[in-house]
Amino acid sequence: MNLSEAQHLAKALMKDFGIEDKGWRFAWDNAKRRHGQTRFSTKTISLSRPLTQINEDAVVENTIRHEIAHVLAGPSHGHDATWRAFARQCGAKPERCCSEGVEVAAPIEGRCSNPNCDYVHPRHRMPKAGVRHVCNAPACHSLPRESRIITWHRAR
Repeated sequence: MNLSEAQHLAKALMKDFGIEDKGWRFAWDNAKRRHGQTRFSTKTISLSRPLTQINEDAVVENTIRHEIAHVLAGPSHGHDATWRAFARQCGAKPERCCSEGVEVAAPIEGRCSNPNCDYVHPRHRMPKAGVRHVCNAPACHSLPRESRIITWHRAR
């Protein structure tokens, strides 16, 4: 979805549901693994700029409505029955995580030292140097730690 269209839609929906009048604002963030976020401490609803750009309008609109439902339900409700009722009222799918839409490809991949393991460990940031990560894929679960160390490299 076009970023300016998404921002316009977010602000219009925030106004329609009366949260703009209560001091809530819209912002962009650079998240790669979640579409949106509600921050009660700053009264901010944010959308992921990278995920908004590569997803369809319906996915972005559902995310905005999902976050507005969090505001209406309040900070202590998470994704409980109260939040689900507000999600339905807002026109959002009453689900904790949205599995639909396109994801941002991770530029970092980890490979296990076990030759029988073909699991790829995707990351958006290179792990800190000196920290050893261990593979817990089913093929490696019962092996000693030294036999399943992950090595990291750039995928693209």
